[in-house]
Amino acid sequence: MKSVGDVVSIAPPYVFGPMIHDVKTLEQANTSVLEWYQTIMKHPKLQPSGASAQSANTPEALSTLGNAWVDVRDLAKAHVRAIQRPEAAGRIILSAGAFKWHDFLNAARSLQPPVYPLSEYADPNPDYDQTKAIHLLDFDVSKAERVLDIHLHEEGADSYISMENLSRDVLEDFKSRGW
Repeated sequence: MKSVGDVVSIAPPYVFGPMIHDVKTLEQANTSVLEWYQTIMKHPKLQPSGASAQSANTPEALSTLGNAWVDVRDLAKAHVRAIQRPEAAGRIILSAGAFKWHDFLNAARSLQPPVYPLSEYADPNPDYDQTKAIHLLDFDVSKAERVLDIHLHEEGADSYISMENLSRDVLEDFKSRGW
């Protein structure tokens, strides 16, 4: 019997990015988007005095907690390419890299022009140094690069969407939804 296809399993870590589906309230957003919002937008140290924040994060947690991430649009691109390429059979890990939540906070705060006035609030952990962060995860994404032609640390259509571009697009999505 002739095989009509192979199984491809694309394994992403945290998936962030703007939502294309109809989400009326923040509570209806998927878990990773909700966590991004609560951590970056509602961090207690970023709230004006007297505001109540829903996030239980501490400045230390911003600099110590993290994972790996990928933009939802890169994940979609990977799925399409996996369907088109027989050599994609098997398991493919897709990750734009490791992060600490402070990395996303810095990316969002650095946007010019700002989408939200995050830079107006004091940095909750000014001693954080991204180059000294210890990451417990380091995925081998070589198969994604080789087979799906999605590359880390390169510019262009076949590179992962940057943390800064993801942050801008997510914040603009939140703003357009009135969040």
